[in-house]
Amino acid sequence: MSRLKCYRLLLLLVSSFILGACVSNDQKKQQADILRLEKEVLQIHDEVMPRMSDIARLTSILEIDEDNSSLDSVIHKDISKSVAELSAGDSLMWQWMHNYRKPENAPLDSIQAYLESEKARIAQVRDVMIEAIKNAESLVQKLEHDKQK
Repeated sequence: MSRLKCYRLLLLLVSSFILGACVSNDQKKQQADILRLEKEVLQIHDEVMPRMSDIARLTSILEIDEDNSSLDSVIHKDISKSVAELSAGDSLMWQWMHNYRKPENAPLDSIQAYLESEKARIAQVRDVMIEAIKNAESLVQKLEHDKQK
């Protein structure tokens, strides 16, 4: 084989190796990004999941007060609204947990897009739940304060 052909072959091999290393590094970075995203999604879930017990507790308290006929209609509306918000937060969490399925054996781009979407969804669930709990706690405090008068 001529020297020129040997150099071309060597150049082709070295280029292929470098290109292969670059693709591999890109894939490793993308896999690391996917692991980071999955961890972030699950952290948001784990942060808010314990608050499901707050939703159940507050719903029970408010439903008892909702049956109190001595409360005026404005308070009854506030209670009904708060119970509905708590129920919505609870339902959103259950739906998210039921539907969350990290794709396996899918292209890395698809997995990454799915996790980004799920991160946004679980963050929205968190926000709805936290807001509903905050509003319900405020209403329960108001009702307790009014009972003490």
